[in-house]
Formats: sequence, C-alpha cells, structure tokens
Amino acid sequence: GLADSAIGKLETPIKMVIEHESDMQTKKGGICDWLFNVERSGKFGETIVGQNEFDVFRATPEGNGAENDTISETYRKFIEHIQFMKEFTITAEMMEDANYGVAQDAKRRAENFTRAYYKTMHKICEYALSSGTSLSGTFAKAKLDLTAPDDFPSSPQATATVSEIQRVLSPTSSGVTSSARATQDERALLCSRRLLASLL
Repeated sequence: GLADSAIGKLETPIKMVIEHESDMQTKKGGICDWLFNVERSGKFGETIVGQNEFDVFRATPEGNGAENDTISETYRKFIEHIQFMKEFTITAEMMEDANYGVAQDAKRRAENFTRAYYKTMHKICEYALSSGTSLSGTFAKAKLDLTAPDDFPSSPQATATVSEIQRVLSPTSSGVTSSARATQDERALLCSRRLLASLL
C-alpha cells in the first residue's frame, strides 16, 4: 500500500545515516577500545581459556635434542551474552516534511539512536571498571558478572588492601624478611593479573 511505499523510500536513507554515525563513533573510540577486548559474536556465549607460556630456551650440549615444553590451562571462563535493545519512531508527519532525503527530525533520531548504542557500551565498561571489587552488579536492568577468570573480583583491592599493596611495593618496608616480601610481591602481582585478565 501507500504506507509501505513511503516507509520503503525512507528506509535506505535512514540506514545510511545510522551507518555514517556508526563510522564516526567508531573513529572516536573510547574506554572500551582502550581497556577491554571487544569482539563481535553471533553465539549464545563464549568460553575463554588461558594457557601458560613457554619457558626460556635452554642451552644443550651439541648433538642433544631440545627440551620439550608443554602447555597447560591456566583458567577457563564462560561469558554469556546479554541482549540490550532500543527502538525509535518515525511518524508519517516526519516523512511528509521531507521533500527529499531524510527530514531533519528523523535524521536526528537516527543519529541519536546510534550514539545511544555506543554510549551503552562505554557505560557498561565504566560500570565494570568502577565496580571491580564486587562479584556482580546491575546495569540497565541486566545482572552483570564482574569476576575475573579465577572467579575473584577483578579489582586487586578485593584481595589486598591499598595499604598492603603500597607496603609490598615499598623498597624500604621494615620488619619484612626477603622471603616474606617475595610472597607479598607475588600476591600483589596476582592481584594485578586478575585485574588485567578481567579487562582482556
């Protein structure tokens, strides 16, 4: 009918506006691209698996074979995707106001729709980063798993206080033996790795 014909004429220009705005937002980047590993997926969920790295090369006598290194799994985590949705309306009046191309009001709604998509991604990343001491949280009605692959909170403060980390990293810490300090250094390093693992 006439309505279908009118909508059809506006569909392609609206898609072009959304694609153009999406390209602009992608070029700007943001916190997600700086701190998180963002990938597209068409599946229900993804399983991430970590593996150890090879040790250093070792010297061997002439004629002997090389030392065989092995790979072992260091962590495994299943990430279930959450669906976020939004819609906007373009009325018949907006289409009638467009003598050619896309009416300004319709164009603004399409651009705003696209910006809201990228805003949602960045806000989720900000929330995950600022709530890293929690095991879970709620954002835009969605329950988020905030744990690192080892099932601990992603922030190092969850397993070591700020004063503990500062004391461990201080070269002039008194009353701490070298072996005890090594253990504390390992603990601080593990905390940092948990944070990095959750971001990567």
